[in-house]
Amino acid sequence: MEVRIKPEKGCRKPEYPDNEEFQKKNRIEDFIPERWKCEALAAGTLLALTFSGCTAPSAQIQIAASPRPTAQKSADDLPAPVSAVTAPIFEHGYGFVRSGGESASHPRFLTEVEARQIIESEFKKAGVTFDRHDIKVSGVAGDYGSCKIEGFRELELTNYKGPVELDGYSTKNSFAYEFVSSDDSNQLLKLSSQMLSTAPPVGYTKPAAQILNTLFAQSGKVNVITFYDPISMKGSTGDLEISRSELKAQISDAITWARSKGWIRK
Repeated sequence: MEVRIKPEKGCRKPEYPDNEEFQKKNRIEDFIPERWKCEALAAGTLLALTFSGCTAPSAQIQIAASPRPTAQKSADDLPAPVSAVTAPIFEHGYGFVRSGGESASHPRFLTEVEARQIIESEFKKAGVTFDRHDIKVSGVAGDYGSCKIEGFRELELTNYKGPVELDGYSTKNSFAYEFVSSDDSNQLLKLSSQMLSTAPPVGYTKPAAQILNTLFAQSGKVNVITFYDPISMKGSTGDLEISRSELKAQISDAITWARSKGWIRK
C-alpha cells in the first residue's frame, strides 16, 4: 500500500516568547500549554529543563529572583505605631556599579529569594521571626521630588508612586524589613538623559535604598529597616561571596540598632 505524505495546510506559525515578554510575565507557568498543566510529568520535565540551563540566562535569573507567591495583604491592618521609626541605612557595600570604559564590569546581583533567606536567618538567631510577607504599603510616595541622590549625578528619579511591598514583618516585634534589589532600584531611578558617559551605571541599589528610606520616613506608617544589595566587586567581576558577607554586616548593625531601640528584647 502506497502512503503519500501531504503537507499540512493552514498551520499557525509557532510563537515563542522573547526575553522581554518572559521578564514582563516573570512566570514560567504562563508559557506552559493548558493540556500540559494536567500532565505533571510533562510540566515537571519542562521546569527541570529550564533550571538546568536550557533557557536564556536572564530568564533563569528572573525565575530565581521571584518572591514566593503569597496572598497580597495591606499594611492598613498592621498595628499602627504611635510614632513610626525608620532605621538609618547601614552602609556595607557600595551598592553602585558601572559598566563600560576600558574594562567592562560584570556585576552579579543577589536574588530576592537568597537575600530574604539571609536576612531572616540572621534575625532568627537574634530571636526575631518574620511571620508576614509581601505586604503592600500605599501612600509612601510622599514628597518624592525632595529625595536626595547627591553623589549620583548619572541618575534621575522615575517619580514612582508606589505602592511598596514590605518583604517581611514581625508581628511580635512590630517592625518590618525591605531589601532593595537591582530590580527594585529600577523602579525608583533611571539613567539621566543628560549624561553622555560611555560607562553608565548598571546597578544602583544603595541610592535607591536611601530614597525608599526617605519615603518610609515621610509616610510614618510602619517601623522599618531597609537593606540593599551591596553589589560587591572583585576587580571587574561581581563577587557574590563578598556581597553575602557585606549584607550580613548590614544585618548585624541593624540588629544592634534594633536592640538599642527596644525593638528586640532579650
